[in-house]
Amino acid sequence: MWRAFIDVSSGVLHRVEGDLKADSQLGFDDYEVLVHLSEHPERQLRMSDLSERLVASKSGLTLRIDRLSKRGLVRREPCEHDKRSIFAVLTDEGLDTITRIAPNHVRSVRRHLLDALTVADVTSVADALQRATSAFDVDE
Repeated sequence: MWRAFIDVSSGVLHRVEGDLKADSQLGFDDYEVLVHLSEHPERQLRMSDLSERLVASKSGLTLRIDRLSKRGLVRREPCEHDKRSIFAVLTDEGLDTITRIAPNHVRSVRRHLLDALTVADVTSVADALQRATSAFDVDE
């Protein structure tokens, strides 16, 4: 099961990232940043919170934000209430970008993963992964 999980996740991520790069010149890591910011009502998150959500080191996230900032998709803003904190903020261009490429991303995930599974498979795997994810909370 472990080897199958690794093989499938690596293979799917590789193919989905290839599709993302062909569509938008964004890697999966950068797309993931845009997703998290776009899902937040104010389109912003503290860098420390974003780092936690992405399971990324602070230096790794800084590199991602630098890349996205150069493209005008994200910007940094100081936090008014806590001068030590910095927000990563999704720009209008960043929102336009994720809105444009998200449907293709969904099609890519469907083509490279979901189409090979039945509805029962998807439900079963989703349930199992949700239970496995809840174990993260116990370890911390």
